[in-house]
Amino acid sequence: MLSDIALKGWAVSLAAESQLLLKHGYLQDAVDVLDFEVPRFRELSERWCAALLPADRPQLRTAYTYKAPGFAGRISSERIQRIARLSPFDRALTPEQRFLREKNLSVEFQMTYFQELDKSWYLAQAALAEYLDILSELTERLEGLQSFAHLCRELNQADPYRLIPSEPPSLYLLAAE
Repeated sequence: MLSDIALKGWAVSLAAESQLLLKHGYLQDAVDVLDFEVPRFRELSERWCAALLPADRPQLRTAYTYKAPGFAGRISSERIQRIARLSPFDRALTPEQRFLREKNLSVEFQMTYFQELDKSWYLAQAALAEYLDILSELTERLEGLQSFAHLCRELNQADPYRLIPSEPPSLYLLAAE
């Protein structure tokens, strides 16, 4: 619980500090802070992911474990993909390797020794998946902020809000130039 609060606090304080630096025109300082801290945050998040993926059964140490039928309706495929991008076991898989991993997992869950897993195991794993998804989202948001800070510096844009369209209020993408 304490590490969870510390990680989230770190992400919030890093985002707030870099936003303030950008807002006041300290572009290089914002880039420097983010370039130093974001890789450290990613590394720690990846370590938590490696530690929290189902460690009680080594063959399940993958985000794709959450595609098993016992998780149906509890964990979305989008969440699984975000966790896989954070997972040191999954992020470098080719599509063929991913397919084989998912196929092997499907076979594993049909084996008799997996039939003994009860509902509490699936619920505990679903809770861990939610936490890992939060870590992956925080990591990706910080990386997005890091990219935005680099864009502001490259364009020498002292007012970062000028890069963000105000009308119409909707989803938008920034073009990298």
